[in-house]
Amino acid sequence: MKTFRKIMTAFKAVPIKVKNFFQLMISKCKNWANRNFKDTGKPQSLLTDILTSTLLALMLLDSGLPEAVSFLLAFVVFFLLLNLLRLIVLPLLKMFLKISPRGIYLFLQLFIVFAYLWDFSLNSGGEDTYLISRIAAIALAGAFLIMMRCCYALFRLHRKSPSLIIILIFTLILTGAGGYLCIGTGFSYPYVNNYLAMHKEDVNSSYSVRPAKGPHETSVIDYGMNKEPIKSRTANLSSYVVYEGFTKKLRDFYWGYSIDKVPLKGRVWYPADGNNYPVVFIVHGNHTMTAASYKGYGYLGEYLASYGYVVVSVDESFLNGYINNGLSGENDARAILLLKNMEEMERKNKEKGNPLYEKMDFNNLTLAGHSRGGEAVTVAALYNSLKRLPDNGNISLSYDFDIKSIIAIAPCTDQYRPSNRDISLTDVNYLLIHGANDQDVSYMMGEKQYNNTTFTGESDYFKAYLYIADANHGQFNTKWGRFDIGAPFNMMLNTKNLLKPSIQQDILKLTVKQFLDATIKEDVTARNFFRDSKELRSELPVNLYLNGYEDSSFDTVCNYEEDTDITTATKEKVRLSSSGSAYWYETQVYYELNGPDRDNYALIYAWKESVSSYYDIAFDTPYSDTRQYLQFNVMDDREYTIKDNEIAPLDFTVRLTDSKGETAVVTLSDYAAIYPSLPVMTTKLQFFNNTPVFKHYFQTVRLPLEAFQNNNNNIDTSDITDIRFIFNKLETGNIKLDNIGFAR
Repeated sequence: MKTFRKIMTAFKAVPIKVKNFFQLMISKCKNWANRNFKDTGKPQSLLTDILTSTLLALMLLDSGLPEAVSFLLAFVVFFLLLNLLRLIVLPLLKMFLKISPRGIYLFLQLFIVFAYLWDFSLNSGGEDTYLISRIAAIALAGAFLIMMRCCYALFRLHRKSPSLIIILIFTLILTGAGGYLCIGTGFSYPYVNNYLAMHKEDVNSSYSVRPAKGPHETSVIDYGMNKEPIKSRTANLSSYVVYEGFTKKLRDFYWGYSIDKVPLKGRVWYPADGNNYPVVFIVHGNHTMTAASYKGYGYLGEYLASYGYVVVSVDESFLNGYINNGLSGENDARAILLLKNMEEMERKNKEKGNPLYEKMDFNNLTLAGHSRGGEAVTVAALYNSLKRLPDNGNISLSYDFDIKSIIAIAPCTDQYRPSNRDISLTDVNYLLIHGANDQDVSYMMGEKQYNNTTFTGESDYFKAYLYIADANHGQFNTKWGRFDIGAPFNMMLNTKNLLKPSIQQDILKLTVKQFLDATIKEDVTARNFFRDSKELRSELPVNLYLNGYEDSSFDTVCNYEEDTDITTATKEKVRLSSSGSAYWYETQVYYELNGPDRDNYALIYAWKESVSSYYDIAFDTPYSDTRQYLQFNVMDDREYTIKDNEIAPLDFTVRLTDSKGETAVVTLSDYAAIYPSLPVMTTKLQFFNNTPVFKHYFQTVRLPLEAFQNNNNNIDTSDITDIRFIFNKLETGNIKLDNIGFAR
């Protein structure tokens, strides 16, 4: 019993000892802090306000004033507001906090500003990145405040304390690292070379030979209402945009006119000699309205003009954002403004006495658009075919241009939906171009419009897309640049991995010219650029490209849109089956988990630890036709990061069987390089926990039927009874298949 009482007495004493220990430690910490940091808090306010005001003032650089003037005015306003706010908040905090509230207030001020600014650049970073963002904001705000206190104590109050020096060094390192993280370009993530090496493609070639200009000397001229050489008229857009209140007053004050008198304005590049050249109208997207965005395509306009095209870049800055705020639901207005400019240019083409007289062939028109402009051109093409505005039948439409082709560069979709419907295009050539590192339109939204562009088969049209690794949104326009969002919100964007601006622009120049030559000049060789992925990669700078293609000759066997029965195909009397799969099913495809849908259905197919799995398409009645290619879209859904050193390329065998039982096979890798999902790092904070966003996209494969005949001369490829995808090259894999059929 005595022993037990001693033990109990000892246990009762433990909490008292622990409590006394902590009280002693707290007391010592207070004494240490008082000895080292007393009277060091006041200088924090000035420096913290300067830093905060600087960051906030950067948001207002697009005011229309010279940037230095705009920054200084905004800095003064924010500095005064922060001081006024502190005079109000600090007395309130003193009522609730026993300790001095100044340090807590300043810490919260910095944390909120850092978190607010960084959030704008983390849309594609994932939830884990947001957590890291908060931790980084806490660490940087705390380190900055402690560093200032240490500096003041050491150099102003002359307190010679070793602990102060140690803390100063530590906080200097932390603050310096944080500052470098904010203003630096970020980190390299070289997955492209790994993927190219996987297929034994050239990863060491340097791109030094820039695209040569064509045979024509070029000229450039502006049109508009002010000092431009060619005078134009105005357009009334009041029926298409809600334009009222303070937004109207502010914009009208800046522009000097309102929405009912928007000038028809732009810049034209054209061949100096000759007449009657095909015309390309290009329209920019949403950027700051104070920037001359329409001038940012000069590299493209001059290049195309040298090859015999007239390029008209339309100024739609009136409809763009102002100080990080924009108009909403204005993409129909963008389309109308484009069409009005087209009418104006058609008049100038017939007007004697101006440099553009008879320069343009309005029977060969192409519309090109970037960002919101990429959607606006599809709306313009729709309006061009209608007699009444879908959203207001009292407004008549009388456009009847001969639009042959449409080019969408990093476009958005669904910002305008006529009568709440998708925009469907029929019998028009369509080209979609998008960058994998787009930090504005973060996924290939134009894929929806690509899928909604169809052909009747009555004439020869095609559609294609090119998905470019390490390309961003803004570098397609020289006025926009490497950051896809403005300062200071762009601090966490990772730009180190981006292509050089000149290379990204060369890719656009080469691709657009090939598309125009193929669709306007009907150059068969140019069309092969889009049909043959190997030819495409041989003509573009060394990089990783995903491409899609379909033309009006395509005869669909399976596109998985028809029903919920996974054993039936789009074409009647076709049976679908599988053997040895881990799973196979048809489903709607999404860009990312719980993300937006792609308005498309496809086959999901996986196999595990097997080289005998296959997916079979059997025809009850032999497929008899003279088409020359078996075509399908495939997506390698495997996900790798740069830590995965050995990546086995996707490969499988395709077997055809004819009605006599003759079979022949072709290996996928002999005709196409299919890449796994692209691991993209768009923000700097993603590097801290190695969380890339995986970009999953289809690639089109065209297998020549002649290749099957070369492997078996007895097979009749015009009398097919069975198509079989045999997954005998990899033991484990998961893919998506779509749009299986035959083409010329």
